[in-house]
Amino acid sequence: MRTSLAGKREPFIAGFSVQASSRGATNGFVARKKQVLEIIPRIAFLFACLAFSQVSIAAINIVGNDSLANVDGLRGVSQVTNLSIRSNPALLNLDGLVDLEEVTGTLVVQGNSSLGNCEGLAPVLGWPDGPPNDSVSGTIAISSNAAGCNSISDVVNSVTAPSQAVIRGHSASRRTLSLDFSPSVSTNTAFPVTGYQAYCASSLADLSDAAAADLLDNRPVTRYLTVGNEAADSNSFSAEIEVSVDITHSDPTDLRITLTSPEGTTLLLWDQGNAGGQDIQGTFPTNLTPVDALENVVGETLDGTWALTAEDISVGPIVREGILNLWGLRIEEKITVSRAYKAPNFSPAPPQPFQIDGLGRGRGYTCTLAPVTKLGTFPVSDSYMAFVPLEVPVNPSVASTDYEDGKIILTFSVSDNGGTDITGYEATCSDGTTTYTATSTSSPITVSGLTNDVAYTCTVTATNSVGISSASAATDPITPEETSTGLPIWLLYQATQ
Repeated sequence: MRTSLAGKREPFIAGFSVQASSRGATNGFVARKKQVLEIIPRIAFLFACLAFSQVSIAAINIVGNDSLANVDGLRGVSQVTNLSIRSNPALLNLDGLVDLEEVTGTLVVQGNSSLGNCEGLAPVLGWPDGPPNDSVSGTIAISSNAAGCNSISDVVNSVTAPSQAVIRGHSASRRTLSLDFSPSVSTNTAFPVTGYQAYCASSLADLSDAAAADLLDNRPVTRYLTVGNEAADSNSFSAEIEVSVDITHSDPTDLRITLTSPEGTTLLLWDQGNAGGQDIQGTFPTNLTPVDALENVVGETLDGTWALTAEDISVGPIVREGILNLWGLRIEEKITVSRAYKAPNFSPAPPQPFQIDGLGRGRGYTCTLAPVTKLGTFPVSDSYMAFVPLEVPVNPSVASTDYEDGKIILTFSVSDNGGTDITGYEATCSDGTTTYTATSTSSPITVSGLTNDVAYTCTVTATNSVGISSASAATDPITPEETSTGLPIWLLYQATQ
């Protein structure tokens, strides 16, 4: 075993040769592991074992096998020092080399008279452009094979990318976007489409505050911007944050600028920098370098109130004051989602639709979709704009109930506000004949005017700017009772027993 470049342990075989078998092995060739093993009559069994994981091999020599038709047993080999495939008259294709990512030495494919399909070498030869984008360190020699496999360009040009997927439509519900699409089609059997990757991006905020404020010595000035849109799930999405400033000041070395996130994290953007300059005009981190990285708050809740504080912290014989002319905040959220499909479920078409979870509501997302093959994630579909609407809240959940003289008290919660603030709640209690209601802007709600010793069942709804939720599940029957000293009569009776 040895450690790969990715830091993972991978199998390593010192090297083997595959040559014609004098004993007529059924698979058409045998192998001799250099300096270690003698003859392995059933090399196909060894190759089958290799295919289960990525394998690095020092050298592969496949030479003079009259009945060898393919090298499918080499699937899973990702790296080899030297690869030589010569004089195998029955060899038809090299599809078994589709997992090969790097040849650190030489690559030779010559004298295979029936070999007209070398598509399996396309990735290591740098498809689609070929060298110098290849992953072969040494000499490449491809010649004297059948038509279609006599040069690097033959191999590279024989492989075409899958067709472009087309996003046809979408639906959205509870922060999940479902993309309906026409799937890609691959004409290369060596490179079937095994999955899709979607990319979506949206502007969460593009805000500015142009209310000018004087910057006086040791008098901090704070300005606020509020992101009112619902942020995407920070566990799924990444974000790019930019802060623009326009400050007029004769000596920026007097200034300190901080940014405070909605969760209260304060980042130092500017700390008496840029000696000898005048004014601060630009954008962090595009053309101004912040002291603290803006990525430090990417995992936080990004919707809410942000604060920029600027202060002239220098005191001296010369008064240098300035003006905070403007500041702005731009936040773009983005996500890349990959979904792999495996046969037989992938045939004849991938599962539909392609789902992306954790989006923010009340805004549009620009999305693309691309097929995944051994050639890479390509081609990318045309951009598709999907709007994810605000929704009514989910139905409330009544956590507990209580009662007093002619009253019922309902304590409840709502797990999803629909993407915008809940403006009110309404409780409804009924004895089957008469209905009583009460409203509140928070939990709990007290429903009054009820008749003692009569059973009621109650529900709660929530309202936001979109509309009214469905009702909660009805409570079990609740019977208000006359109370004495604030306690139900039955409880006082039990206390005296």
